[in-house]
Amino acid sequence: MRISILGAGKLGTNLAGALLACGHEITIVDKNADVVQRISQRMDLRAINANAKDINTLKSLKLKDCDALVASTDDDDKNMVLCSLAKSLGVKTCIARVTSPEYAHELPSLRKAMDIDMIVAPDLLCANEIYRILTANSLNARIKNAGGVSTMEFCVDDTPFLIGQTLVSASDYLEGILIGAIFRSGKVIIPNGSSEIKEHDRLYALGNRPEMKTFSRKLRKRSSTSDIKRVMIAGGGRTGMFLAKDLVDEGADVRVIEANPIRAREIAEILPKAYVTHGDATDIDLLKEEDLRSMDALVACTGIDEANIMLSMAASQNGIHNTIAKMSRNLHNIAGDITTVNTVDLCTASILRFINRDTNVLFSKIIQGQAELSEIKVTSSMPIAGKSLIEIKPDNGILLAAIRKNGTLIIPNGRTVVDVGDELTFLTLISKLPELEKLLKKNLSGEF
Repeated sequence: MRISILGAGKLGTNLAGALLACGHEITIVDKNADVVQRISQRMDLRAINANAKDINTLKSLKLKDCDALVASTDDDDKNMVLCSLAKSLGVKTCIARVTSPEYAHELPSLRKAMDIDMIVAPDLLCANEIYRILTANSLNARIKNAGGVSTMEFCVDDTPFLIGQTLVSASDYLEGILIGAIFRSGKVIIPNGSSEIKEHDRLYALGNRPEMKTFSRKLRKRSSTSDIKRVMIAGGGRTGMFLAKDLVDEGADVRVIEANPIRAREIAEILPKAYVTHGDATDIDLLKEEDLRSMDALVACTGIDEANIMLSMAASQNGIHNTIAKMSRNLHNIAGDITTVNTVDLCTASILRFINRDTNVLFSKIIQGQAELSEIKVTSSMPIAGKSLIEIKPDNGILLAAIRKNGTLIIPNGRTVVDVGDELTFLTLISKLPELEKLLKKNLSGEF
């Protein structure tokens, strides 16, 4: 596909790399000459130094030959107008990034009114994912339907007989259930047979509902006192505001620390049930004065990645077991039991899945902000059709967790052959989604 990206910020650049890895032809436009030069040196794409908000620039892109356009400049209104105009010029699929809170709850109406196929609201997406993580971590294990399989997330401390087992040896206790992902020290791990289950791990299990029900009876029951009731949010920006509203609506005791006095007053007026403090959200001493140690969770969502990590580490050291840091970059070797949610990765995964929706995706869901659970129907055009799992050799970080053949769910092994019509359940790290797409499509040469 030929895809144009307007704006080479963090999202535009990250998305360009992911789409290139999927075999698409990319043109990216940005007004910053240094950024354009840097991208040209790093990526095999067409980079244009021009003002992406200029209508003439849009017209020069030969949009009638373009399959998709993503508008990710720093101007919400322009992004939507550019998408609407591009659609009228013949672009099949148009996607706009919108950040303004005023638009957040009007996205369906805006999309319909302006004939935009998809509107991505990064802060709303991030807040929703953090909310899901907080509630998932606090609830006892519950069996849920996820496409054609049933899933269950639980703490291994509730099944002490699994601690110290590898996934191969644990299969004796799991009775047809697969552990598809391990959540450890704030990170999602896509395991293999030799991966060891450790104390305090959270496990993501998949299987048929009857087997899941049988296994759930073995879980050590916990009281509901572990539920998240008190949450401190460091940073009252768009993400913090959206998250605070969701938590307040659920009856949680929410404390928001915001450095900007005008913004702090705005939050207090919009959310009168939240406790809002004007102060430096990166000041751990201030957070302690605001009763940090009594909180069930801390979410650090200031505009600085490093500050969010440091705040989360400090909260963890002060006895807060649920700490989440909002990120916009991938920082490596993060110490401590800190969950990170990368807004750029979430948006990239969402757009990537939308653009590549012709790959017969039946179901997809983000897990812990770092991985995707997806169900895909095999067609004769897919290079994996007719091949065994050994022949397919998925990358590390991609797990073919289950196959539904003729209505029967099986846990595959290396000799299992993928047939046309099978429904495949994958667990994939977000960073590996382009590699998953390669498994589902022929490359440019038509070879697998």
